[in-house]
Amino acid sequence: MAAYLTAANPRSEPRTDAQNRSAGATLDELLASAGYPRYAGEARDPENERAAEPSVLVIGIYRDNAATLGAWFGQNAIVFVRRAGRRSW
Repeated sequence: MAAYLTAANPRSEPRTDAQNRSAGATLDELLASAGYPRYAGEARDPENERAAEPSVLVIGIYRDNAATLGAWFGQNAIVFVRRAGRRSW
């Protein structure tokens, strides 16, 4: 399981780069203190109408924890993935 999270532009309201960096640093500190492996990334608007948002892929986080972090940082949504189980036909 993994989640793709950002702390940038809460409630889809544009913030300054400095505000987004500060919020992102706080998110990273929370993730680091919890011991989650994570990888930096950025979300890009396919229409190039908005600046890229710094984001992070968090490995091993439960969905509820990811959703809570998203809510704490005012995000409208998060991306969550879970590993598909083995299926027999």
